Amino acid sequence: MAWTLNGSTSVKDSGGNSIIATKSAGGDDSCSVTLAIDADTDLSGDFSEEDSITVENGSYKLFKGVIARIAPDASGSRESITLEIESPWYWLERIVFQQRYATGDADTFKYKSRVTLGVDEGGDRLNGEDAIRAILDYANAEGAGLAGDSITLGDVFFPPIDMQDATCAECVRQILRYFPDAVVFWDHSTGILNIKRGFGGLGSAISAASSGDGSGVTNVSLMPRQDRKIRGVVIHYEITETIDGTEYVQVQDDAAGATSGKNVVIFTIPLTGNQTTIQSQQITAQDIPTSAGAVDADWLTSHFEEIAACSPSSGQVEVVSISQAIDGEDAVDGLRNRDNLHLAG
Repeated sequence: MAWTLNGSTSVKDSGGNSIIATKSAGGDDSCSVTLAIDADTDLSGDFSEEDSITVENGSYKLFKGVIARIAPDASGSRESITLEIESPWYWLERIVFQQRYATGDADTFKYKSRVTLGVDEGGDRLNGEDAIRAILDYANAEGAGLAGDSITLGDVFFPPIDMQDATCAECVRQILRYFPDAVVFWDHSTGILNIKRGFGGLGSAISAASSGDGSGVTNVSLMPRQDRKIRGVVIHYEITETIDGTEYVQVQDDAAGATSGKNVVIFTIPLTGNQTTIQSQQITAQDIPTSAGAVDADWLTSHFEEIAACSPSSGQVEVVSISQAIDGEDAVDGLRNRDNLHLAG
């Protein structure tokens, strides 16, 4: 069997032709196909940028993607074109994610690019799988043409993320920050996007044995990624409380491992605390009038109904002493309940 493009254009094993595919654990796979052009070959109308394309050998499909660039080359007596092919992630990088919002009319919705990841249009929380799938569904509605997906992140929720004018790819990456063990890869035999936790499923996507059709692995190089190890995690819970229109912020922390220095992951999660409004009224009070260092007897008889009928001028009321000064609304009751008045008659 020979290598072909879309099942028709042959890629010979010699004569300057080449196929180089690069597959990554981030979804942005790429493939470069160089085709030599001779007197008997005219490829001018065979390919266009942003066409879908499949690089295959019989039943084995090496790469399914989209033509990102076509680069012609002429060197001496040789002429060729190179097709730079990218995975369908190409479209996720070129479609801005938007969410629907209600306009006030129950039957009318509009879209906006200021979005909250992890929350649907009705305000309900979404777990990681559903949040990513909502992004992919939107991309397909905008023409991405994704063949499907297989996402296994578990029923795990993450703090809502506010984004503005971000592409679908960037939104997916932001969600996956909360799933550091997740791997993104394409199954090029079907064109399906896979997102798995714990690196599960990656080994099954690549055959461990070489075969005559070009499938399988002929060379493996393993490299430990010590640069991705972290020393600790710190989560700041930023709680905003509002009292009488004034905001007060307090921060509570959770931590594991190292809490400062290099390779420490730090997240801030904003939370809304209590919102309290206290009814209050400013009052103005006058000093209680005094006479010879004591409370004026006339003032007392005009403010205490118990002695209102008494006449200070006839000696019926005599102020002996005030044993305690009382502030606030309890002042009158305090005077009333204390034995600091001497009543005559």
